[in-house]
Amino acid sequence: MIKNKWTVKIILLVTVILAGLILCINSINGIPDAETNYKEIYSAMLNANQEDNLNWGNETGFEVDPDNIQGNGFEVPKVEGRAIYCTQRDVTLAMTSAMWRGESSAYTYYWSTPKVEDIFNPANGNLWSRELTDTEISAINNVNNFGLPATIRTRGYYKCSNNHTTISAEEAYVITADPCNQWTPRKQIVMWMLIDGGVNTENAETIIERLDIDGGKAQFVRDNVDAIKQLYYEAIAYGKFKERVNNALSNDGNYATNLTDVDNITSEYYPSNSKEYIKVGPYTMKYVNGKYKDEKIIFGGIGGKVDNETLGLYIQNGNQKIKVNKIITDDEVNNTKNFKPCEESDPVSGLYVEHTDKKMRPSSEKEFYILIPKTELEADAKLYAHFTWMEAKGEKCVKNGISYKISEDSLKKINRKTKLNPDANKKIEFEATFTQQLTEFNGERKLKEFTLDLGTVQPPSKEGSYYVSIRKIGEGGKGLEGAEFLINGVSYGTNEDGYIENEDGDILMEQLINASGTETWTVEEKSAPEGYITQPLKIVFNVYKVYNSTTNTYEVDRIEIVSSNSNAKVTFNKENKTITVQIKNIEKPDPNNPNDLLDTYEIKAKKVDEQGKGLAGAKFNITWPTGKTSEATSNENGDLVISGQTPILGLNSEEEDHFKIEEIEAPAGYKMINGAIEFDVKKEKLITIDGTDKYGITGIINVNAPEGVTIELNGRGEISIVIPNQKDIKLISIGGNVWEDAKTGKASLGDGINSTTNNVDKNLENIKVSLYTEDMKLAELMPADSVTNIYNRINPTLTDANGNYKFEGVDESKKYYVVFEYDGQVYMPTEYLAKGISGDTIQNYNSVEEMLGELTNIGTGRDNGNSGSTGGKNTGTGTNTGSGKNTQTNTEWFEKWKTNSKASELETNTGKNTIEGRQTFNNRFAEIGASPKNYISKNTLGISTYLVEEEGIYYNKSYTRLELMGYTLKKTSKGVAYVQDKIQLVDGYKYNQYGTLDYDDNGAITSEWSEGLISQKIKEFIVANGHYPNEAEKVRIYRSIVGDMNDDEAWNKLQFIEDCKMSALTKSPFNSGIEYYPTNKNATFGTDLLTNYVNLGLWRRQEFNAQLTKDVVEVTTTSNGNSLTTPFNSKEKALYYIKDYMNDYTNAIKENNGKINLAKQYADSQQGIYINRLNAQYYYNKYYDRPIKQSEYMGQRNLEVEIKYRITVYNLSQSLETQITEVVDYYDDSLQLTSAVVNTNGKNISNDKSSAVSESIYGQVTEKSFPGFNKVYIRLQNKQLATGEGITIDLTYKVKRMALQGFGGYINIGEKTNIAEINGYKTYYSANTSTPNRHGAIIGNNTTVAGLVDVNSTPGNLETIEEITNGVINFEDDSDKTTATLTIDDGDDPTPPDSDTPPDSNTPIDSTNIISGCVWEDAKTGKASLGNGIRDSGEKRIAGVKVALCTREDKINDQLSTGEKQVDWIQRYNEKNYNKYTYKVVKEETTDQNGEYSFKDVEKGDYYVLFGYGLDDATILTNNKENETNKILGKTGSNTKSYNGQDYKSTIFQANLENGEYDLEKIKEYDKNLNDKYVSDAIDDWGRVKEVNEYSKIQTNHIAEVLASPTKVPTYLGEQYGSDLMGRLVDELTTNTWKIAKTPKIEVTEVKGGERIPNVDLGLVERPITQLQITNNVENVKVTLSDGSIVFDAKQTAEAKGNEIKNVIWKSNRSATKGITGGFIQLYLDEELMYGATIQIMYKMQINKLKNYVEYEGLEYYAKGRTNSGIKVEPKAKKLVCYIPNKMQFNKTQSGDWNAITDINEIIPAEEKDGENINNNLVNYRLKDTISSQSNTISKIERPDNTEDNEAYLDNAYLNNNMLTISQLITKEGAQGGYECKVEIVELENAVGRRMETSIVGNFNPANNPVENDEAKAEDVAVMPPFGIGQVFYYVLAIVIAGMLVVGIIFIKKKVLVK
Repeated sequence: MIKNKWTVKIILLVTVILAGLILCINSINGIPDAETNYKEIYSAMLNANQEDNLNWGNETGFEVDPDNIQGNGFEVPKVEGRAIYCTQRDVTLAMTSAMWRGESSAYTYYWSTPKVEDIFNPANGNLWSRELTDTEISAINNVNNFGLPATIRTRGYYKCSNNHTTISAEEAYVITADPCNQWTPRKQIVMWMLIDGGVNTENAETIIERLDIDGGKAQFVRDNVDAIKQLYYEAIAYGKFKERVNNALSNDGNYATNLTDVDNITSEYYPSNSKEYIKVGPYTMKYVNGKYKDEKIIFGGIGGKVDNETLGLYIQNGNQKIKVNKIITDDEVNNTKNFKPCEESDPVSGLYVEHTDKKMRPSSEKEFYILIPKTELEADAKLYAHFTWMEAKGEKCVKNGISYKISEDSLKKINRKTKLNPDANKKIEFEATFTQQLTEFNGERKLKEFTLDLGTVQPPSKEGSYYVSIRKIGEGGKGLEGAEFLINGVSYGTNEDGYIENEDGDILMEQLINASGTETWTVEEKSAPEGYITQPLKIVFNVYKVYNSTTNTYEVDRIEIVSSNSNAKVTFNKENKTITVQIKNIEKPDPNNPNDLLDTYEIKAKKVDEQGKGLAGAKFNITWPTGKTSEATSNENGDLVISGQTPILGLNSEEEDHFKIEEIEAPAGYKMINGAIEFDVKKEKLITIDGTDKYGITGIINVNAPEGVTIELNGRGEISIVIPNQKDIKLISIGGNVWEDAKTGKASLGDGINSTTNNVDKNLENIKVSLYTEDMKLAELMPADSVTNIYNRINPTLTDANGNYKFEGVDESKKYYVVFEYDGQVYMPTEYLAKGISGDTIQNYNSVEEMLGELTNIGTGRDNGNSGSTGGKNTGTGTNTGSGKNTQTNTEWFEKWKTNSKASELETNTGKNTIEGRQTFNNRFAEIGASPKNYISKNTLGISTYLVEEEGIYYNKSYTRLELMGYTLKKTSKGVAYVQDKIQLVDGYKYNQYGTLDYDDNGAITSEWSEGLISQKIKEFIVANGHYPNEAEKVRIYRSIVGDMNDDEAWNKLQFIEDCKMSALTKSPFNSGIEYYPTNKNATFGTDLLTNYVNLGLWRRQEFNAQLTKDVVEVTTTSNGNSLTTPFNSKEKALYYIKDYMNDYTNAIKENNGKINLAKQYADSQQGIYINRLNAQYYYNKYYDRPIKQSEYMGQRNLEVEIKYRITVYNLSQSLETQITEVVDYYDDSLQLTSAVVNTNGKNISNDKSSAVSESIYGQVTEKSFPGFNKVYIRLQNKQLATGEGITIDLTYKVKRMALQGFGGYINIGEKTNIAEINGYKTYYSANTSTPNRHGAIIGNNTTVAGLVDVNSTPGNLETIEEITNGVINFEDDSDKTTATLTIDDGDDPTPPDSDTPPDSNTPIDSTNIISGCVWEDAKTGKASLGNGIRDSGEKRIAGVKVALCTREDKINDQLSTGEKQVDWIQRYNEKNYNKYTYKVVKEETTDQNGEYSFKDVEKGDYYVLFGYGLDDATILTNNKENETNKILGKTGSNTKSYNGQDYKSTIFQANLENGEYDLEKIKEYDKNLNDKYVSDAIDDWGRVKEVNEYSKIQTNHIAEVLASPTKVPTYLGEQYGSDLMGRLVDELTTNTWKIAKTPKIEVTEVKGGERIPNVDLGLVERPITQLQITNNVENVKVTLSDGSIVFDAKQTAEAKGNEIKNVIWKSNRSATKGITGGFIQLYLDEELMYGATIQIMYKMQINKLKNYVEYEGLEYYAKGRTNSGIKVEPKAKKLVCYIPNKMQFNKTQSGDWNAITDINEIIPAEEKDGENINNNLVNYRLKDTISSQSNTISKIERPDNTEDNEAYLDNAYLNNNMLTISQLITKEGAQGGYECKVEIVELENAVGRRMETSIVGNFNPANNPVENDEAKAEDVAVMPPFGIGQVFYYVLAIVIAGMLVVGIIFIKKKVLVK
C-alpha cells in the first residue's frame, strides 16, 4: 500500500512538471483571455456567507410572493416579522411568475418543479440549463401570451448582500415610528422623500411632487398627506437633535453642563400670589433642548421620570426629593415645563416623544431662579436637573434581488408568437437578471437619562448676633469705675461695677451678624480709675463670623487675639455667644506700705516669634533717659542682654523718664519691627519720710510702638516689654515676555525661539496675564513701596510695549502658574520649550523638569556638595566662582531658557474661570452660518436682546479682523482701497490698502502695530483704580465703548471678541499636569532669574478666505426654432489670476524646499488676488448688453430668452479645506430658474435643481428679502474644497413675459441683475498640515475641525442691493453682482447712461488720462499654428516685457533736443531704419508679474505703444532656478518660458475685426471701441521679423545651439559648456532675435484728464513647431560567394509572415523616435562558405516631418493668420552625414550622390576661435578628434543646386534614388557582425528661420547610439555559423525542462526515498 501510495505521488509530481512545461509554452505563445461567466458571479453572490453583523432576528432569503405584497399599489414584499422597504423605486420588482411554482393568476403550466432554494443555491449541474420532456415543451408553448415577462421568468429571490450599515438618525426615526419595525405606506413614502430630498428641511410638497408617484400610491398620498408631512418633518428635526446630542456627548461627555457661578448665588424670601417662597439663584445650565417649535414636538430635554415621577428640577435632602414647579426668568414667574415622553405609541410619531406647543423651562443657557415653598426648605439641600431624551438607532441590510429568465437563445418567434427553442438535447437555458433592490431595516428606541448636579441650595440666612462684655477690674477682681477706653475708636467709660455700657445702658453690647467675614475689635485704655496706674494697653482681637447651615443662622465661629498683655484676658463662650474682655489695673504705690516705696526700677525686654517663643540673635540700641545708649542682644530665651554696664534707673525725682528702643538686626529668617519703641515712665512723689522724698511709678505714658509690641508694669518696679518679630518672607518676581513667533519654517511654523531682538519676531503688547496659586486662586502680591509701575503691582496685568510682564512681591515659598489670554482666532501657542532644529523638525523638551535636568552639575558648588567662600554661586556667565566643580557652562542653556515658550493650551479649571481647550474653541466656530446666526455664542456679556435665541441657544454674528480693526472698503482718489475710518476695537497690525498684512522674506510681519480702544479703556481703568477690572467692571467699560461707537452692532462685536478669547497656561503639551514656578533650580542662579522668563510665544494661525464671483456666461435667444447664443463671461481673466496666484502658493507647498517662506508666499498670493479684486473690472458691477432685434421682439410669441449666470467659489485659504454649505442667489423677479448645475474640478456633482431650494438651512431669521428680487439657496454640503480649489454653480434663468395690460406676452426686457453670496461654510485643516507642538507629526486627515472665520467676509450679511452706498463698497469678496441688460436694437445709437448708472469698465479710478494693458501668451488649441488672438481665461501673463509710450516723427525731421536721451532699446530700433520714422519715448514701463503696465498722467496728443521682448534676460531666460542654462549663468528671467523672438511672435492682430486691416500705416488710429475687448493691439515690426528670420534661415550646429540656448546646454564628450560659452550663445540669441511690436496711433483727446484707454494689449503666441525625423533602415543584404554564386539576396519583406527566407532572421527597427532602434538582421552560413564571401548592404534613409504645424510666409499670415497669399513653409534637410566602420568599403558606384569624406575638415573646417566661420561647421568642432579616432568611413550627401526643380534639399523621393551602399569581404577576423550605419542631419533650411523643437543638428557623436530625432542607426547586420532560431527555442526549452526535473528529483529523494 505504501509503495502504491508513493507511486501515485510520483505520478502527480510528473504531472505537475508537465503542467509547468505547458504553462511555459503557453507563456511563449500567449493564451486567450478567459471569458468571465457572469452566472458564476451571481451564484457566488447568492451563496455568500450570511453572517449576522448585529442581532437580526431573521435573515434568511425570501422569495417574492405576489400574494404577499404590501397594498395601496406598493410593490414591496410582505415578509412576516420583517421591515422590508423599497429603496430603488425605478427598478421593476419581479413578483409574478409561472415558472417553477407552476402557476400564477394569469398563466398555468406544469413541469417537474424543483425547490426555489435549489434554484438559488445551485448544487446540481443543470441550474443554467434544463432538459424538458416533450410534454413540458408542448404545455409551455400552448400557454396564452407566452413570452410576456411573467411567463419566462422566476419570481425575485432576495438574500443578504453582507452590507450591514448603521442608518442615519432620520431613517432610524422613521423605521421606529408607529408601528416600530413594521412597514407602512406612510413610512415608505417618507423613506423615498429622505432618499430624494436628503435631510434638508425642504418643502415637503415639493419633494412629494418630485417623487412623481402615481396610481394607488398617489391616492394614498392624497389621503394621508398631513401624516406623511408630519413624519417627514419630525424625522428631519430629530436628525438635527441627534446631531446636537452627539456633539454634546463628544465635547464633554455629558448631555448637560452646569454654567452656574456658585459665588453669585443668593437665597431670599420671595412672596408670590399670597404664598411665601424661597428664591434661590441665579442658575445657568447648558443642555440639548429637543423642542422643535415648527413640529410641536419634543425629543428630549429637562424632564423624564425619576422614581416613577416626572421630574426636571428637584431638590433633594437625604432621600426626599422635592419637585421645583416654579422658576423666575427675565423677572417673570413661570411654571417649569418638563419633557414627558409618551409611553404609549403615538399613531404617527411612535414612542418616547411629546407633542406640545410649550417651550422647555428652564431654557438652555438662560439664567433662572428657583422658587421653593418656604416650608419645604428649612435646611441645605442639593439641586439637581434630570434630563431624558429619546434615542432612535438602527441598522439596515441591503437585499440584492435576482430573477432567472429563459434566455433569448432558448426562445423563438413562430407566426409572431413566442415559443421555446430547445437545443438538440431538448435543453433550454436561463440567465440571471437583477431585480429591484430592497432594504431591510431593524431599529429600536430607548430613553437615555442624565442627572446634573447644580450645587447646594441654602435657605435664606437668619440674622445672627453675639455679645461683647468689657470690664475693668482691680487686682482683687473688683470692678473699677471711672476707667476710660477707646473701643473701635469710640469713647466709653466704666460703671460702678467696672462694666462698659452702651447707649441703652446694657453691659452686653449686642452685635448683629448678617454675613460671613471677620470683624476686628480694638480696645485701648486712655485713662485709669483714680488710684490706679494707666497701662499702655491696646487689645486687638478678630471675630470670625460664619454661616451655620444647620441652624441657617450666622454666628461667631471663633476669636483670634492679635494683641494683648498679661493684664488683659479675652475669652469667648460659644453657648451664650459672649466675648468677655477683662482688664486688670494695678494700684498706684501705697505711701503707707513700705514695700511700695522703692529706690529703683528696671526694664526687662524679650524677643519672641509670632507664637510667643523666644528668639535669639536680635540686636537693639537702647537710649536711656540720660541720653546714653547701650547695645543689647537677645539670648536663647529671647531675653535682651545689655552689653556692658546696665544704668541704674532711680526713683528719686518727679519727672518722666524717656526710653527709646531700636531694633538694628533681626534674628535670622525674621523681619525687623517697623519702627522704634518709645515711651515715658511717669514718676510721682508719694510721701516724705524723715525728710526724704519717696517716689513711685504712676504710669507708662506717651507710648509709640509698632503693632504687636506690649509694654506693661508688673509689680511696683518692673516694666516688661515683649517684642514680637514676623518671619521674613522672601519676595521674588515672576515675569516673562509674550511675542509673535514669525513663520520661518518650511511648514510656516515658528521656531519657538524669541528673536525680537533681531527684528524677526514681534513683541505683543496688552496680552492679559494672570498669576494663580497651586490652589487655583489669584495670587496676592506684596510689592515693595519702591515698585512704582502699576502693572507690576496688580494681578492680572498686561504686557507692556516690549511684550514684557512682571508680578512683583511674590511669596517665594509658594508655587504658582501663569495664564495668558489672547485671541484664539488669530493665535495659538508656538513650539513649547524649543531647543533646536533637527533636519526639518523642531526639537522640544517634554517638560520644564526635563530642561532643568540639564542643569545637573551646573552652577553652584553648594549643589555639588562642596563649600567655598561664595557658596559656588553661578552668576550667569558660566563661571563657577566657588570651589565646586563645574563640568559645563550654563550660558547656552540660559539663553534657551530666556527665549523659549513655556505655555500651551489646555481644558481645565482655574479657580472660578474655565480655561477652554482648543478643540472646544474650534468646535464653536466649526460651522459659520448665515448672519445673524453665524455661530453659537457663550453670551458671557448677557446681551440676549442683541442675539438670536432659538431653543435656549444664542447665536451671534461673526466679524472679520478688518471690521474689528475699523477698516472699510471705500472708493478713494487713489482707487478702491481699505481705509481705517472707524473705531479700532482690538489690537493688531494695520492692514495695507489691499486688506492684507505685509511680510518680509523671513515670514515676519512688517506692518505697523496699533492699539485698540478696548485696551486703551482697560489701561485707563487700571491707572485710575489700581487693579485689573473684574467682570462687572469690564461690562461697564464696554458700555462706555458702546457709547463712543455709532454702531448698532457694537454689543455683537464685543461679544464676538469675548467668544474669541483663548487661554494658555504653563503646562507642557506633551505631558499632563500644570508646571509651577519658582522651580527647584532657582537657587542655581542665586536670584529669581528663572522666574522672570516665563514666556509665551504665539503663532499666527492659518488664514481662511473663501471668495465668490458672479458673471453672465451667455444669453440665448430662440425665435422660430432658431437659437443664438451670445457668450460673455469676461470675468474669466479675473478667475485665472486667482487660480494662478493660488498655484504659486500650492506649488510652493509641494516643493517645500525651504527656499521660499510659505507665509510670505501666501501673503504675496493673497495681495495679488486682492489687487486683482480691487482693480479688475469684475469687482465693479459688470454690465452686459444683449440687443434683441425689434422684429424678433415684436414677434413675442416665438421669442424665448435664457440667461446663464455662473457663480464661482474659490478656497483661497492657507492650508485649509472648506465645505461651502450654502450659497444664496438673489435674482431679478422677472426671471424664472430652469436649471442649476454644480461642478468642481470639471466634474459634475449636481445637474438638477434638487440642490436649489427656496429656504435656507439656517432658518427664516437669516433670510433676506430685497424689493424686485427673488432668491434661491444652493446647498453644497457634500463637497470639501482644498486650498486653491474651486466650485462653479451654473444657474440658468428664463426671462418671463410681462403681464401688464397692453404688454402681455412681451419678453420683460431691461436690466437683469443677480447678486450672489456665500451663506455658510465649515473649515478643516488640510491633510498633512502642520501646527505647533506636534513633535514633527502632521495632521494626517482633512476632517480635523479648524474653526476659523473668514479674514475679510461674513456669510449672509448682505443687507442692501446697492453696490456703493456713500462711497462704501458694500460687497465683501464672498459676494458679487452682475447684470445682463436686454435691449431692443432699433438701429439708434445707444442712450448714454444717466448719473445713476453704475460705473462700467471704462470708469477711471482717478482723474488722469491713463493708457494701460497687458502682455499675455495666446494659447494654441489642438494642432493649430496660431492662437485665437483673444485673451482668454487661464492664459499666462508675461512679465519683463519693455513697453514704451512714444511719439514719432519722420526721420528727415528728427532732431533730438539738447540733453534729450533715448532709451537704449528704442534707440537700437530707430537705428535699424526699418521704416521712415523715429520713435521718441514719453514714458517707459516694464510689465509686472501680472503682465500689466500702465501709463498715467498722459497728456493730450497722438501716441504709439511699442512692446519689446527678447531684449534681455527678463524675457530670454526662464525663472526656473533648476534650469541648466540659468544655473551656469547664475541668473534667471521673469517667466516660466523663454519669450524670445525665435520662439514667439505677436499673435493675431485685433482678432475680433473679421476683415480688419493689418498694415499699421493704413490704420488711421486705434479704435477705442476695443477698450473692453481682450484682443492683441500690436504687430511685430515686419522689417525686424524678416531680419530675425534671415539669421536662422540656414541652420548648422552653431546656430542651432544659439536658438536652443535658453533651455539647452550643449554637452560633448561628457563636458558641458561653461558660463563664458553659454553667455555668448545667449547674447547672440538676444542680438539676433529681439522684436518690437507696435500699435496704431492712439489719440488722447482729454485735456483735463479722466480718459482711460485700457486693454491696449500684446499677445504673444508660440511660433509653429517643427521637427524632422530621420530613419535609417537596411533595404537589402546580399552575400556572394567567392565563386560568384549568391547565397542571400534578402530584402525587408523577408520579415513579413509568409515571405521568410531560410537561415535569415530579419527584425526591423520598430521606431526611430529619439533615436531608439533595436532591429537586427542575422544570416546563418556554414563557415567553409562564409570566409571569402562578400557582403553588400544597401541603406535607405527617409526624412519625415514628426511635427510640422502649418506656417506661411508673408505679413498677412503673420498678422492676421490668413493663408490667402502666403507660401506654405516646409522645414528642409540640406545635408546628411553618415558614419560606417572603416572595415566596410563605401561603394560610390551604387550610392548615387553620396560622397566619401576624405578630410575631416570638409565637415569641421573651423575651430571656436574662428568666430563667424564656426557657422560653416556641419558637426561641432569638439567631436573632431573623436570622429577621426573612431576609424570611421564618413560620407555626406547634399542635393546639387542645379536640379531641375531648383529645390536643393533632401526629400524622400530623392533619397530613394540615392541609397547608400557599402560592402566588405568576409574574413575570419571580420565575420560575425559589426556591420552598422549611423546618420545625422547636419544642415537645415527653414524659410522663416524656425528651429527644430527637440534636436540640434551636428551634435551627434557616432561613438554613441542616437538620442535625438535627427539621428538614426540602421539595423545591425551579422553573419554567423548555423545556430538557428528554432534551435535557440529548443535549447531554452531544454534548460527549463532540466531545471524542473532537478527540482523533481530533489523532491523525490527527500520525500520518497527517505520514507
